[in-house]
Amino acid sequence: MKTSELAADCRKSIGLKPSIAAAMAVALLLISFLGCGRPKTAATVSGVISLDGEPLESGVISFYPISGGSTTAAQSAGATIDKGGRYRTEILPGRFRVEISSSRPVGQRKRYEGLPDSPMDDILEEVVPAAYNTSSTLDRDISLDTKTLDFVLQSKPSAKN
Repeated sequence: MKTSELAADCRKSIGLKPSIAAAMAVALLLISFLGCGRPKTAATVSGVISLDGEPLESGVISFYPISGGSTTAAQSAGATIDKGGRYRTEILPGRFRVEISSSRPVGQRKRYEGLPDSPMDDILEEVVPAAYNTSSTLDRDISLDTKTLDFVLQSKPSAKN
């Protein structure tokens, strides 16, 4: 819709003078193109996750906010990990407990025992040590300036990571 058509519509609907209607139409168009100019409240964080020097091939990374010793699920964030060990997520600033998980198939089993034509399901084994996932000792501070956050994991974690 052209500015002149928008102005005519505004003028007809609310009975304004043509100059005021045109000014309002231009202002509305500018606002829609420029946005509201809200300040950025979340950081876009990305990185690479490796285990024993090799990038993880799949998995998930989760960030759980730490606030006075407890976590708040409403502010948690996470992302999937691709074949190159890469992830990317939007996250609010704060201190976070980080959990990283990746599994691999180690065998198969029948979904329905006793049925000869039962579909087969993979038996999965967690690749990442518990110190980085279910019993994670990882924590990080994230600010609006945080852009890259890599994780270098070891099969035998040390006390500090």
